Amino acid sequence: MPNAVVKVELSPSGMKAFVTVRVKPHGELKDSAVRLTTEDILTALSKAGVILGIDEEAVKAIIAEKKWGEKTAVAYGIEAINGEDGHVEYLFNTEQKPRPKELEDGRVDYREIGLVSFIKKDTPLAKRIPAQKGKPGMTVRGDTLPGRDGQEVFIKAGLNTYFPEGDDTELRAAISGSVSLRGGLVHVESSLLLKDGVNFGTGNVDFQGDVVVHGDIISGFTVKSGGKIEVTGVVEDAYLEAEGDVLIKGGFNGSGRGVIRAKGDVYLKFVENQSIEAEGSVNIGESSINAWITAGDRIELSTGCGTVIGGHLRAMNEIAVKVLGNAQCTTTTVEIVGDTTEFDNKHNSLTEQLDACKEQIEKVKRALSILQHQKVENPENDPRLLAKIQNYQDQLYELNKTEETLRAEITKLEVSRVGLGNIIVMRKVYPGAEIIIGGAELKVLDESNKATFERLGFEVVDVSDKSLASI
Repeated sequence: MPNAVVKVELSPSGMKAFVTVRVKPHGELKDSAVRLTTEDILTALSKAGVILGIDEEAVKAIIAEKKWGEKTAVAYGIEAINGEDGHVEYLFNTEQKPRPKELEDGRVDYREIGLVSFIKKDTPLAKRIPAQKGKPGMTVRGDTLPGRDGQEVFIKAGLNTYFPEGDDTELRAAISGSVSLRGGLVHVESSLLLKDGVNFGTGNVDFQGDVVVHGDIISGFTVKSGGKIEVTGVVEDAYLEAEGDVLIKGGFNGSGRGVIRAKGDVYLKFVENQSIEAEGSVNIGESSINAWITAGDRIELSTGCGTVIGGHLRAMNEIAVKVLGNAQCTTTTVEIVGDTTEFDNKHNSLTEQLDACKEQIEKVKRALSILQHQKVENPENDPRLLAKIQNYQDQLYELNKTEETLRAEITKLEVSRVGLGNIIVMRKVYPGAEIIIGGAELKVLDESNKATFERLGFEVVDVSDKSLASI
């Protein structure tokens, strides 16, 4: 017979069983006198209902290593496995935001990028990978634990797409055209391919889908697209308008009569003497010379030479360039439009409070002066007169404290970050550059290297300047 007590405990989840052996009476027996076998412990586990995942080696170790009084895990349940959620595997490039390859010599290669993905009719566009069933688990007492089944996800069919009859696991193209993913829906739209550029042979172009031009668009012509526009060559003094993005692999130059308007982003190798308006961002691979560019998000020239000389660049959130201006001090303006309403309202409110406080201080001072004069003329120390004088002195003290606090808040606000976007110059800024952020302007007078311009209060400053690090 065993002369030890075997205590069995289960974890709250029922996934582990523990054994604690206590010898009788209260540990007074020598280790050699303890009578306990592996079978005794297994019997105790069985009586406690433990039937699954018993680690017999752990049970033997309790006796072999004389783990008296030590709580030891000896059985483990089987964890339930949740099934993986289903997902959609798209069979085309869904991230059509081209980024040019920068070569070892610093030049930028625009030849291998594109906005439009062409496909043929009946091409598979997306596959639905079904969710997996969960696998049940079991506690050490044999109770079943259900595994959660994965959630199903379904393909969302857009324009000119279809599912083969009786099969919702694969989406195909109903027409030949360009494929895109917008708002979670897969669309295939007819595309216009112009193999010899836009010129007198084609005339002006106005097309509801994507337009792809192999070659150049010469001066005087118009291309309008209900989708994207992609040009493999150069665009001269032409007018381009797109409901989506615009990509010009060769660049955009002329005498200043060319305009690009896009509701998406604009990507091009270079621009010279032309205008660009994008509701998204403008990404330029090499340089901007005497260009007028407006972007609803950001303007970036961070590849190639990344140079901006002349012209006026305006963005809502950020402008990032490598070189701003040139050694000839050409006037080059970059501007963050930004919304200063919150700053202006707070500054105006504090200023109005300060003006009202100063006005009240003057009123109190005048009243106090009159009372002080009355005291001189009536030296009897009238208690009511003295009380009035004390009251006004107390008011003046509090008003002076309020004025001091308001002045400190205004000063702090006027040197704080306004919270607009910034202008980043990665290599060099030349004299002649004009930095405008939220209406505040800075004219660069001295050549400098890397800089990050932000608006602090009413001023534009280079926040990379170590002297401003504490602001």
